[in-house]
Amino acid sequence: MVQSLIAFITQHKKFFIIGVGLLLALYINSDVLYMSQKPLKTHTTKPQTDPHKVNIIPIKESNIVKTHIREKLYYTQGLTFKDSNTLIESAGLYGESAIQYLDLKDFKVIKSQPMNPKYFGEGCEYVVNNDQREIYQLTWREGKVVVWNADDLSLKREIDFPQELREGWGIVKRIEKGEDGKDALHFYISNGSSFIYVVDAVTWKILRKISVQTVDGKSLKYLNELEFIHGKLWANMYYSNMAAVIDIQTGIVDTMVDFALLKSLASKKSKELGTKWQQDYVLNGIAYDEPTDKLVISGKYWPTIWEIEVKGVY
Repeated sequence: MVQSLIAFITQHKKFFIIGVGLLLALYINSDVLYMSQKPLKTHTTKPQTDPHKVNIIPIKESNIVKTHIREKLYYTQGLTFKDSNTLIESAGLYGESAIQYLDLKDFKVIKSQPMNPKYFGEGCEYVVNNDQREIYQLTWREGKVVVWNADDLSLKREIDFPQELREGWGIVKRIEKGEDGKDALHFYISNGSSFIYVVDAVTWKILRKISVQTVDGKSLKYLNELEFIHGKLWANMYYSNMAAVIDIQTGIVDTMVDFALLKSLASKKSKELGTKWQQDYVLNGIAYDEPTDKLVISGKYWPTIWEIEVKGVY
């Protein structure tokens, strides 16, 4: 039977090939028809936004409210508000360190108190506790916090800060729940590392430390002057013109504010005035006034202090 089938195909080969071709065409067309009735898979391109990229916000001239020229230059290490009329400044360097008051009308020094010449002054913070008005000023490598009477800038006492810190750089206060669940005063302190230390203001015990890193996992070192603005912790980074905006719950930084314009303007003004200037005279003073939503910004030996409107920046 097989031989008969082969003989038939051989005899009618032309018609056989045509028949097979027709059957194949019908099969392909039916498959295409089936596919045309199925929903097509679409390949959409995702928006080109990178959730792992830090957003850089540059300070522009339009953000500047006022520019003040300093009558004397200081190695500014920290700024903080005392009240609506007075700014507190911590000046650094051995033999030049001081704590002083600046009049917010013209930013002239109205009162100054030198530190012990063996101390290198760093960040400072103003604290009102009951009837006590005090200024806490960090020292760089001396392991001390100098506490001043805010009424007359007289020395009140010195406190040993935790040895784990090793160095003191920036300090800012925050009222939050303590270990007993009650409201307590805590200090957030930087030491030039990539960590922020949360310290009990009474016992000076380290409660926790925050590892600061960008959204893509890069640690941010040289965290320096600190300030709370709109619920986020701002930390300017030494050797740069940047301030990192830190989520204190996670330590994540998804935004940085670039103050390069201010350094450029400070350098230009220094040349105009003939004052000393070096490239390492960097941003190192951030104070935030919540009622007016303004920042006061300066730097090491900068001849200028700026008032910056936060709205439109962050």
